[in-house]
Amino acid sequence: HVILSHAHINHCFNAARFQREGAQIICAQAVADAIATASDRLIDYHRTSFSYHVKSFTRCTADRVIPATGVYDIAGQTFDIRITNGHSKGGLVCFSSIGGRQAMFTGDFIQIAPENTHAVVGWNGDIEYDPQVCLTELQQLSVEEPDMILPGHGQQCLRDAWQMPKNAYVRALRATHRSLNP
Repeated sequence: HVILSHAHINHCFNAARFQREGAQIICAQAVADAIATASDRLIDYHRTSFSYHVKSFTRCTADRVIPATGVYDIAGQTFDIRITNGHSKGGLVCFSSIGGRQAMFTGDFIQIAPENTHAVVGWNGDIEYDPQVCLTELQQLSVEEPDMILPGHGQQCLRDAWQMPKNAYVRALRATHRSLNP
C-alpha cells in the first residue's frame, strides 16, 4: 500500500510504477483526480527542473479514495487520516501506531527543523496554497501529541514530537500576525 500525502510530483511521481508492482494506491479525491489526468497540479512549482516530469508522468487510477477525515483500516493497520487543503488540495496527514508509539505522517504539511529545534509549515509557494485554511488546519492539529513525526522531507522527529504540532501552529500564527500587522 502507498498512501499519497498530496499531489506534488515529488510525492506521487512513481504511483503507477508502485501500482504495477502490486501496491494499492491510496489518496484523497483531489489527488486521485490529479494522478488520473496528469494535471498541472502535479507540477512542483518551486523547482522548475521538475516541471518536465509532468510530461512523462504515467497516469493511474487510485485503488482507494479517502472520502473524508476519519479512521481507516489499511492492510490491517489503523490510520486516523485528516484531509488537509491548506498546503495543497487533498493533502493527507495520517496518524498510526508503530511499536506502541503514535506516529504522525505529515507529507509537506509540517516539517521539522534540523536538530528537532522547532517545526515549520511546509513549502507555501504552490498555486493552491491557502494560508488561512492552512492556519485553521494547523490550529486543529495543534492539540495532537504524537510520539514521532515523519514528514515527507528532511528531519524526522523521534523525540519531543508532542510539542511540534503546537510549535508549527504558533510559528504560523506569529508569521500571519506579522504580515497582518507590520
